Amino acid sequence: MVQNDISLLLSNTLHYFLQSYPYVSEFHYLCITMDTYQLITVLGPTASGKTTFAAALAARLNTEIISADSRQIYRSMDIGTGKDLADYTVNGKTIPYHLIDICDPG
Repeated sequence: MVQNDISLLLSNTLHYFLQSYPYVSEFHYLCITMDTYQLITVLGPTASGKTTFAAALAARLNTEIISADSRQIYRSMDIGTGKDLADYTVNGKTIPYHLIDICDPG
């Protein structure tokens, strides 16, 4: 995909997402293009639907998710961390994710 295709896909996915989740007022995203890969960062306030949006976008781009949540790295700490692993399944397809449940607490 060329950069214009990625931008259009991001715009369309964001528009669809905001129509589906009207309580989410705004998302900020940053697309950084480098020589051999593209990195899309989804930022937003707690419990605003970032995971759902990122999973939907990853499904459309046929790519993976790298979590940067400081609490979701811990195994067995599911309550209060927003670790909604079911959100990583979109239309029956499991989206590969990384850096979740990678170490024991303590």
